[in-house]
Amino acid sequence: QNVNKMFSALSRVTAWRWPLASQVRWMESNAALMGRIRDLLAAQRPKLFDSHVFVGSGQIFHNGFQEQLSAGDTENRFVICALGPSLQDQYKPVELADIVMPRKALAFVRAQLLDLGSLSVAIGEVDSTDATDRWQHGYFIDTTFSIFSREQRDLHLLLEDGVPVVALPSRTVPADTIRHVGVRPLPAGHELFLRTNKHEDIPVVLRAQPFPLSPVGAKSSTSTTNTPTPATTTHTSGAPQQVRDAVAALLRVQGHPDNNDMIDRFLAVQASEWVVRTAGALCAQLRHVGGTATPLLPRVLMAQHNPFAAERDEKWREITDEEDVDE
Repeated sequence: QNVNKMFSALSRVTAWRWPLASQVRWMESNAALMGRIRDLLAAQRPKLFDSHVFVGSGQIFHNGFQEQLSAGDTENRFVICALGPSLQDQYKPVELADIVMPRKALAFVRAQLLDLGSLSVAIGEVDSTDATDRWQHGYFIDTTFSIFSREQRDLHLLLEDGVPVVALPSRTVPADTIRHVGVRPLPAGHELFLRTNKHEDIPVVLRAQPFPLSPVGAKSSTSTTNTPTPATTTHTSGAPQQVRDAVAALLRVQGHPDNNDMIDRFLAVQASEWVVRTAGALCAQLRHVGGTATPLLPRVLMAQHNPFAAERDEKWREITDEEDVDE
């Protein structure tokens, strides 16, 4: 129940709130920045007019690793894409901007996009892991839930004849037949997949990594149980040596062992951040429409088997608590 509550809160985090009076004060003190953003968006008006628009931040890490390896703070990196006139149909995102700006500017950006003729503004996340990593996928929760790549809409939760279904490029799947939303490590990266109540696994997206993780004996188990899974997942990361050295140095500072196993566990959690968050958000949305889907994660990404996954979950719990206070 705690895991589902945490993922449910994550599904609401992207609907970021900020008191109006604070917005006004901040914009008044940052007029020059607001002007630059206004000009940037105005130049894209032909592409965003009469189109739904996505605004998504990169992945956010709180473990100090990002500051050592990134050229900037990816929490403040935002990708803006036009999604077309209908979210119910297949769409191909058109990137309008990939910019670094304070998160406090998000409310201003949303207002500007609507003033320029956008049909709606969907807030979400992209899978970039630092300030220079090229995003591959994004997801958003607006009136519904959607996952997309640079080429197409990969998944969309919608109603078909009044019945909730998950629309994929090649088929639709009734929402109430999805038992798990899973994540598994593959040599090329991390795959998000659906597992039906007939034990069919349906791939959704593969989030490729700059340095692939090669899993051995990977076996998923539901993240809602405390029962250990017999199989052990070992990741051999292809990360460059300078990256591994930087991780080892950080682990020593934080009081963790700096052996290869711990380095691989650290990198596995960081590399899978977007996929795990997306799986959790999709589970929450499926349950919201009457489904029973739960997350399915490999051992290496579960808190009881990886201290860095436990740190990730603790940060997400803090987000949950903040959301409960806001509400």
